[in-house]
Amino acid sequence: MTQEQALEIFRQSGALLEGHFILRSGLHSRQFFQCAIALQQMPAVE
Repeated sequence: MTQEQALEIFRQSGALLEGHFILRSGLHSRQFFQCAIALQQMPAVE
């Protein structure tokens, strides 16, 4: 599996959010990864 294929799975599952986010550190990010949502998609994780 390529990195792009993995990212597409995360996008489709809703685990990879894209927009404008302010992280706890105060830094800004264009992407945010929700691990809990990704792990709910067990067939994709395996």
